[in-house]
Amino acid sequence: MSQENVEKVRRGIDAFNAGDDDTALALYDPEVEIQTLLGHQYRGHDGFRAASAELRDTLIGPTMELDELIDAGDSVVCTLRLGGRGRSSGVEHPGGDLFAIAYAFRDGLVVAQRSFRSKDEALEALS
Repeated sequence: MSQENVEKVRRGIDAFNAGDDDTALALYDPEVEIQTLLGHQYRGHDGFRAASAELRDTLIGPTMELDELIDAGDSVVCTLRLGGRGRSSGVEHPGGDLFAIAYAFRDGLVVAQRSFRSKDEALEALS
């Protein structure tokens, strides 16, 4: 099951990069809890859409460049870089600093998504 979860995370990132929230949402539990790197909290599918919209309000054409996917049993940790162009500044960010997201799964769906400044922080949070 855990390799299946790794592939779901990969598909979710691909869907985000394509601007396809509906495909990404199919991977999330209706009551998913999301915490962004800035510490903002969101809940459910509406929360997912709000988090996605917030990011797209900040960056034009945001993309997540996948660096590493780590199978952690019922969880998956990925490291990636966020790119795009600043909406207010117009400055291109061709892949910023590396950060991590930990995805917790239950019954084949993401029930929690938490962002961290590093892979080590994300893995520590799972232990």
